[in-house]
Amino acid sequence: MYTEYPKTQKIRLFSLAVGQPLVVHNQVDDIDSEDRVDLWQTVLIYRLFDNGSTQCVAHLDMDGQLLGRDVFFFSEASWCRSNDGQDDTTPKESVKEWMKIVAPEYANFDSTYTAFMLAIGPDFPHVSGCGRLLRFDIRGDQNILDPATEPVEWNIQQRRFTPLSSKRTIMPRSYGPPAAVIARIPMGRKVSCMIHFRHPPQLNHLICTGSYVTDELAVYDWRFGVKVGTLPW
Repeated sequence: MYTEYPKTQKIRLFSLAVGQPLVVHNQVDDIDSEDRVDLWQTVLIYRLFDNGSTQCVAHLDMDGQLLGRDVFFFSEASWCRSNDGQDDTTPKESVKEWMKIVAPEYANFDSTYTAFMLAIGPDFPHVSGCGRLLRFDIRGDQNILDPATEPVEWNIQQRRFTPLSSKRTIMPRSYGPPAAVIARIPMGRKVSCMIHFRHPPQLNHLICTGSYVTDELAVYDWRFGVKVGTLPW
């Protein structure tokens, strides 16, 4: 669960990933194993309100290649700030500025209501380090399919949720662009682990990756997929 600061509003977000067990050498990971990893098929992002109620603000179908291990939420206002908002850190750069390089077509966004989620993990089948950058509107949308509030079924062929009711009405979107995966960011090959720097917040743009083929840890600026340093292992 993470805290955001779009303008003066403080919100809480969490995500759920629906995955498919990874099959290696015709063997499926033990469903009860702590080390089990899944190929992410769908990501649901929820907003948690103070009264305990939730709202699904994004329902995104993934490509089924990411072995997701961690997520990180941020917005224009929360970038380079701690989750509790108690620090006096003033962001030295704007998300919109580096977004012009990462995803130029998405760089012009409404900073009041737009938030982002970074999902990281090895990318199958080459076990490459990878990040998926997701953009969504914190106000959500009445057309979002929420498995928590309406009957759905898992479509095995399409590998996604579909509504049980054929009479579900789709209303025109009244504000903001729909949620989307806006960038896929590579970070090395044959990656054994990925650790995101959360503290201090000034290092939120860095990810450390381990490797199956070298005896060093690589440090990447995940925004651009650029290797910026190494650490002995």
